[in-house]
Amino acid sequence: MQSSRACLSEILMVDEKARNEMNLKLIVKLKLNENKIEQTILDTASEINFTSMKLVKKLKMENEIEETKNKILPFGGNVVSNLGKISLKKRNVVLKFIVVEKVSNRENLLIGCKTLFENNFSLLCVNGTCVVKLFNSTMDIVKYKSDEK
Repeated sequence: MQSSRACLSEILMVDEKARNEMNLKLIVKLKLNENKIEQTILDTASEINFTSMKLVKKLKMENEIEETKNKILPFGGNVVSNLGKISLKKRNVVLKFIVVEKVSNRENLLIGCKTLFENNFSLLCVNGTCVVKLFNSTMDIVKYKSDEK
């Protein structure tokens, strides 16, 4: 399995030092499936997309979960149970997610680097104001975390 930092470096063409320093997590408001708005983590350090079982139940899609044998090996070493995989739609784009019990305390979706850059992710910050574009639309930033401000 390719590391997430390698994934990011191939897309951004940054050097080893820059890859080691970069750890960007943005939380945005994302509309999906019938315009339901979900706070979503955009995580350049993740290779995989995750959704919570809570959101799957909220969308009444429990019967659409497919079994998968993929193991989740997070950097922090915490055990994460893989409950299966599911597809969700954003406009006409079908996104694949691994279903887990919980993504975070407030967010039910996490989109990793591969999906971000395959779907025209861009971030522009000028004078402290940032704009995120993804899926060819602008998104509101709820908050961000970065090792490099």
